[in-house]
Formats: sequence, C-alpha cells, structure tokens
Amino acid sequence: MENEKVKVLIIEDSPEDYFLIQEMLDEVEATQFELEHAETLQEGLELFDKKIFDVLLLDLGLPDSEGFETFTKTHENSPQSPIIILTGLKDENLGTRAVKSGAQDYLVKGEISGPLLARSVNYAIERKKAEKVIEEHLQFSTTLIDTIPLPIFYKDREGKYRGCNSAFESMVGFTKEEIIGKSVYDLYPEELAEKYYQKDEELIKNPEIQEYEYNVLFSNGEEHNVIFHKATYQDSYGEISGIIGAVTDVTKLLKAEKELKKSLKEKEVLLREIHHRVKNNMQIISSLFNLESSYTTCAEEKKIFEDSQNRVKSMAMIHEKLYQAQDLAKIDFADYIKSLASVLFASYGVGPKIKLSIDVGNILFDIETAIPCGLIVNELLTNSIKHAFPHVKEGKINIELHLNEDGDFVLIVKDNGIGFPKDMSFKNTETLGLQLVNTLVGQLEGNIELNREAGTEFIITFKELHYKERI
Repeated sequence: MENEKVKVLIIEDSPEDYFLIQEMLDEVEATQFELEHAETLQEGLELFDKKIFDVLLLDLGLPDSEGFETFTKTHENSPQSPIIILTGLKDENLGTRAVKSGAQDYLVKGEISGPLLARSVNYAIERKKAEKVIEEHLQFSTTLIDTIPLPIFYKDREGKYRGCNSAFESMVGFTKEEIIGKSVYDLYPEELAEKYYQKDEELIKNPEIQEYEYNVLFSNGEEHNVIFHKATYQDSYGEISGIIGAVTDVTKLLKAEKELKKSLKEKEVLLREIHHRVKNNMQIISSLFNLESSYTTCAEEKKIFEDSQNRVKSMAMIHEKLYQAQDLAKIDFADYIKSLASVLFASYGVGPKIKLSIDVGNILFDIETAIPCGLIVNELLTNSIKHAFPHVKEGKINIELHLNEDGDFVLIVKDNGIGFPKDMSFKNTETLGLQLVNTLVGQLEGNIELNREAGTEFIITFKELHYKERI
C-alpha cells in the first residue's frame, strides 16, 4: 500500500459530503488515495463493472436507492469487494446488521476524522485479503478432502455434521447438503445412531485418537466391515470444537485374510501329510534294510545294513518332528537330538554306564539345515558308541550346539574314550561314515576340526542354510 495508490469508489449523492471525504483522505500523508465519484447507485455499479477498486465507500441514502437495500444491492453485485458504509444514519442496530451481512465497517458522517477513515479503509482492504486467503485455504482443504477415497466427516461439539467428502456421501446415501446440520439420529437407524453417539461422547471426555470397528449398512444395502478413526479438533482458545473422523472399509481385506487363512490351513494339512508319508516311506526303507540283514550271516554286512538303517531313521525322524510340530518350517533341534540319541543307544544296546550329555539351547532349524546336521550327529555319535569304549565299562559322550560371537553355529561331538587313531586322517579315510560327515560339512558350507586330546572331539562350525529354489 505504501508504493501504490489505494483506489476508492465513493457513491455519494451530496457533493458537499464528497468533497469533505476527499479533504479528509487528502490530509492522510501515510497513504495515497485515488478517488472516483458516483452520485447514484446505478452510476456507481456501472463504474464498478468497468474499473477495479480496492474499496467502496457507500452512502445508504441515494436518489435511486434508500436504506439497507442500498447495501444489499451493492453487496450482491460485488460480493468480493470490501464495502464501508459511510452514512448520516446513526443507527446502532442497522450498523450491526450491515456488518453481519458483509460490510467491513459502518461509519457515521460527522463523527469521523481523516486518519480514522483512512485506517478503516486500509483495515477493510486487509480484512478482505485475509478473507480471500482463508477462502482459498478452505477451498483447497475441501478439494483435498474430496480427493481422498476414504469417507471423511467432521462434526461440531453438539454432534451436528459440519462437512464431509464425496466418499462419505456415497457411503451414507445422502448429499452433502442433506448431511450438514444433521445428527447421527437423523441419518441412521436408532440403535446404530446410539452407538455412534456414545462413541462421540467417549471421545469428547477422553480426547485421544479413537479407533473402533463396526459392521455398517451402506447406502447400496450391503453390510461392510469398517474401522473408524476419530479425533477432536480445537478452536483458537484451545477448547474442543468438534470431531473429525475417517472411515476405512476393510470388508475386502477381511475376506482376503479369511481366504488366505483357509488356503494356508489347506497347505499346512497337505505339508503335514507329505512329511508323514515321507517318514512312513523311510520307515519302509529301514524295514527293508532290516529284512535284508536277516538274510546274511556276514557280520560286516550286518553292520553295514544296521548303519544304513540308522541313517535312514535319522532322516525319517526329521520329517516326523516336522509334521508333529506347530511350526512346519522349523524343527526344535534339541528335542530332535535327544530322540535321535535315544534311538541310537537302543539300536546299539548301549549300557547305562555310558553317559550322554546334551547341551543344546533353543535352536530351531529348517529342513535345509536340519537333515545334514542331523546326519552328522548320527555319524559322529554312532562312531563314539561303536569305537570309543571297546574295553572300558564306563564313559561319557557330549553333544553341544550353540551360536558363537560371529553368529555361526558350533556343533561339538566328543567322548572320553580311547581317542581317534593318530595315524589316521579323518579327512582322507575309507570309512563311509566319516566320508559322509565331510561331505555334509561341505554341504553346510562349514568347517570341521578334530581334537585328539582326552578322547575324540569333533568341532564343526557352520551357518544355517536357507531354502534355495529348485530348478
């Protein structure tokens, strides 16, 4: 305003009053005014259509219009322009009515000075600018809310709807005009309306984000599962003004979740059946080995059949543990080792003086890791049972499995027996069991070490394998 003139249209039928207004504004040095004058309302409105003015000074008593109607006609013709009523009518009620109807100010001739009039003009212009900014922001917010696909609504403190978006209109089956000013009791069945009202009251008393789920009947007659998210909003004094809410339709999501659970249950049943059948087939193979061994009298051949039978049992036991477990993807390896050791001790007739210590934490393996690791334990435990205590009555076998600081698994199988032969390399041996151990360690991408002090101790370090897609 400091660098450009304020354009003012004065609609005033009295030349004396016009010149007086002109003199008052000329006295104001802070603001430069550019004035235009019209003596009738018709002349003024025609000027207003041809030129752009910053503010309009309006007398209510004109040759072609009288009283409040003068303001009404002017405001209807140019609702975006700031209008200051400058009249000789000293009527407080009329002034209040005019301001409430959109006038920026109501001034009485003879009671104002130049600075007061200038200040009123400047304030009127600034207020109109502020109103325009607010209106633009409101329009932006309304457009933004309308583009959101979720139904959104807001209410006042008394529970009357003050606004909503198009998605909410579609949900309830009423237009925005039919919704605004109504309460839940006007739009919904009484039972449902009472639930909404109670939830609103709870939120007002405890103004935190509120979330709850309801079954709602949409305007198309279909029942939907929806989740309400609601919160309070405040006025400029920090007092609760009302409630804003958004509605999320989760009907399709819940349906998909139900179908997914059903599908997973079917796959779980199928997978359990597969593990069960694999275990049964392996038991058949084990029984065939047992049957074949009965047809030979060669002790060496019987040992081969017995070792092979135990290897098959160790794999069958993995599948048995999996189909019995709650989690089909993981096996409790501590439980598995205990069961495997029990089977091997019974198979080789190990007496009570050979003690077994198992130290395995809460470790769960998937089948990719469990089968090779289980076979390694089977071979090394079998090796200790068969060879560690040939001439002694007492002994101890230890099995440990834990994670080290690097996140690798460490498997230890040791005994305090006669020890591994010093002239034999466990990595270059003709025995099938140790050849199998080395192969399986390689499959686990691990490392194996042998400690011959105080018996035999195999230390295997490896990482858990993960499922690789088969081609």
